[in-house]
Amino acid sequence: MKKIVIISPFQFLLQRGIERFVYSLANSLCEKYSIQIVIYVWGGKENNNWSEWHPNINIRHVPLIKYYQRPFSALFYNLWLGVDKPDAVFVNFLYHGEEYLIKRYPCYCILHSPASQVPNRYAYIENIYKKFKNIRFVAVSDMVKREALAYIDSSKILVIKNGVDVNKFRCEALIRPSDETLKIVTFSALEERKGMQFVLKGIAELRNSDIRYDIYGDGPYKFELKQSIRDLSLTQNVFLHSSTKDVKEILCKSDIFCLLSKGEAFPLSPLEAMSCGLPIVTSNHPPYDEFIDEKTGFMISPKSTNQFVSAISKLTSASLRKKMGSAGRKLVEQQYSWSIVSEQYYEMILDESLANKMN
Repeated sequence: MKKIVIISPFQFLLQRGIERFVYSLANSLCEKYSIQIVIYVWGGKENNNWSEWHPNINIRHVPLIKYYQRPFSALFYNLWLGVDKPDAVFVNFLYHGEEYLIKRYPCYCILHSPASQVPNRYAYIENIYKKFKNIRFVAVSDMVKREALAYIDSSKILVIKNGVDVNKFRCEALIRPSDETLKIVTFSALEERKGMQFVLKGIAELRNSDIRYDIYGDGPYKFELKQSIRDLSLTQNVFLHSSTKDVKEILCKSDIFCLLSKGEAFPLSPLEAMSCGLPIVTSNHPPYDEFIDEKTGFMISPKSTNQFVSAISKLTSASLRKKMGSAGRKLVEQQYSWSIVSEQYYEMILDESLANKMN
């Protein structure tokens, strides 16, 4: 039985795309291949209660201290690696203690962010990654790989795109019970680059009292969004909610998923919405063009109110929403289910193991 260590410091402290990725990948690999996985996390006050972990997954907690957490964590990582003796180590960062790892284990660093968003982090990676005896990088989209090439040698980067739990994110019917209200939904951190302010302007332009827009998330842009909702007289149409774990249940009661963001790596929320049979309205920025086309939704210029109005007006048609939603569900099943994605990670590990035996 192969053994993999995954280092995910914030697994129980935060619940972002990175932590959801670790949870889904670990469970999928264990379920499909009976791999043994050990996850190294930081301790402290746990804010996230994940659903059940596979019995083959073991969690090790690094004590949380006030100062020098990175080198302190590295001491535990290297001690545990000597005990666990994994076939591979997966890391999501190279600057939270992972840079001090023992170099003899095959290491795979998952690139979850495009370099344009975090150039300083990529510059740091560029300065240290050659110290590793055996390191590869996994970009979660073609766009992430393109931007990483300024810092990391191309031969070191593979592309494995993110996945979706298609069994969990599945609605009983692709035509939802509907009153006369068209329900648009966004799940996102509340940041200016996420583009929700442009959705508000578009809804105001539509002047349609039968549209409801629900935003789920938290973040520094919340005050500005509240102000815009008031200024645009949308208090009866737009509703801000805190982040929620009930994503699937909300998607199955919604009609359209919208995210006009810039700077994404390969966002999970649109894939989850597609898996639930929703048509998608996104920005025309990469990497949306890697999984959205005219069959599954609309890619529009975020600042173009006319393009937003046109897309939503077309999607008032229940038959078009059903057609696009069905196409999106089919695409996710064929290319982005966790069963398919975890297979790519497993084959990557096998290839590396074979290469090591030949050397």
